[in-house]
Amino acid sequence: IYRCPADQSVADFGYFKLPRIRSNSMNNWINAGGSGSQAATYQVFVKLTNIKSPSHTWVFVDEREDSINDGWFWVSENGYLAGVFRDPTQYRMVDWPASYHNKSTSFSFADGHAEIHRWGDSRTVPVVQPGVGLPLGVAMPGNLDVGWLQDHSTSY
Repeated sequence: IYRCPADQSVADFGYFKLPRIRSNSMNNWINAGGSGSQAATYQVFVKLTNIKSPSHTWVFVDEREDSINDGWFWVSENGYLAGVFRDPTQYRMVDWPASYHNKSTSFSFADGHAEIHRWGDSRTVPVVQPGVGLPLGVAMPGNLDVGWLQDHSTSY
């Protein structure tokens, strides 16, 4: 249940290959994991009742094979304060969403619904190079996809 059927990537053990066990990761703002120094400004959801807008806050996402490194999908809130301040020159992509569905990614939300989100910026979906990891914390000035992730990850 933690692996998208469209994920065709494999774990290569040299003498044999196996399908990956999972392709899903959890929002870093859920249950106090992986939020780091930004937790002082943004809401870390430790209870379902803390989530102000469950239909607007994602919990699980498909993460790319060349990005998945732990159980958290880190969304940096650099350059963002919802409704108050937005500086797209500060946007960063820490973990990278999968794009198994025609440059789109599946998300499950805190209210129980799931949806597919299509990425509009080509920088969000670089070509996969099996066995080569993507760098973390890449500057993405002006990438509206980063803004969408920020809007749907936490509250301030």
